[in-house]
Amino acid sequence: MESTQLALQFGHTSHVGRVREINEDSYLILAPPKVTLPVDALILVADGVGGAEAGEVASGILVQSFWQWFEQNSYLQLVHYSPDHADYFIAALKELLESCNEQLLRVSNSDRKLANMGSTCTVGVVSKGRLFLGHVGDTRAYMLRNNHIQLLTADHTWVADEVAAGRLTPAQAQNHPKRNLINRVIGTSPMLRVDRKAFDLLPGDTVIFTSDGLTGLVTDLEIERAFTGENHPGLQAACDSLVATANHRGGADNITVLAASLQNGTGIKGITGGIAVSSVYLNQPVASAQALNSVSGEQPSNSDGQGDSVPTLVEWSSPVEKPRKAHRRWEYGVLLLIVVLISVVLALAAALLLMNEKAINLGNQFTLAPWHLAGCFTGIAVWIGIALGVLAERNR
Repeated sequence: MESTQLALQFGHTSHVGRVREINEDSYLILAPPKVTLPVDALILVADGVGGAEAGEVASGILVQSFWQWFEQNSYLQLVHYSPDHADYFIAALKELLESCNEQLLRVSNSDRKLANMGSTCTVGVVSKGRLFLGHVGDTRAYMLRNNHIQLLTADHTWVADEVAAGRLTPAQAQNHPKRNLINRVIGTSPMLRVDRKAFDLLPGDTVIFTSDGLTGLVTDLEIERAFTGENHPGLQAACDSLVATANHRGGADNITVLAASLQNGTGIKGITGGIAVSSVYLNQPVASAQALNSVSGEQPSNSDGQGDSVPTLVEWSSPVEKPRKAHRRWEYGVLLLIVVLISVVLALAAALLLMNEKAINLGNQFTLAPWHLAGCFTGIAVWIGIALGVLAERNR
């Protein structure tokens, strides 16, 4: 199928969920006129993790990078492979994700508040009737063909490895305590393994990208049913319905769903100006749908990006300020109280020893004078104070 005969329709939404305070998911959809041939569309979902709550920075930098590379066609200068080859984007996505990995490492090493931050990512390029995928982590890509869903990616998680080895069943993995352990993350190690695949596309195919906030609560069969059937409400309504379902079941994580349907013909539907983007880090709000309002109480806001310009790709810029999580503040307050009580007890013990003026015999002709013990207790209290100061600085 030639790219000039490809019509694309999109659905997209993301939600912070019902537990998290910050949406660390980011996504990007680019289509004409934001991209030019041989690219018909770029679809990316990234789920930030770790690093002093800096996950939104990591996923946002991924979106920022791919946005610039593909809108300005600068990816051609970064990829060391001839674009004349049919498998060009297989090599390109690997090299571009590796470049993101290097950039995230530089950023996290430049600021201790961002130490160990990273992101999972699934990115797809639609070109000349084929879908090229690059994948790291537990975000997912599906293909829906003839009303049947197929998972295109493999989760890079501990439980997925255990299921593959036959030590866990899929049902056991769904609720296993270690289900959130991720084996591959962009930005946490100099070495990055990228899964790459290519698939032929047919008219009527629907490609679905999700974060694990959806797939942890909604089954593959339920995803299939949301996009099929005689009463199928359309891509956007299906995306909104899936996010609302995940929220209804607890919304324990950020939830993102993107969908692209391919038909014969030409034209782009579901996004304005060839772009849809959501990123807290880039200050690009998600387009919340009416279906979410009954769950979240939030009002819709438009993120289709009409008139948006590509963000400048920089080594580092300050992240968006965000509130600390309530449970972190509570834990820090309890720790502060415990440390203060220990320091007071040690100080009183030191004072009592000095007042007693009696040496303590520890046997074997070894005695401790009161001022020795008082000095030890005072030193311990001082080191506790220093540790508390460092902790306070890191939690500012």
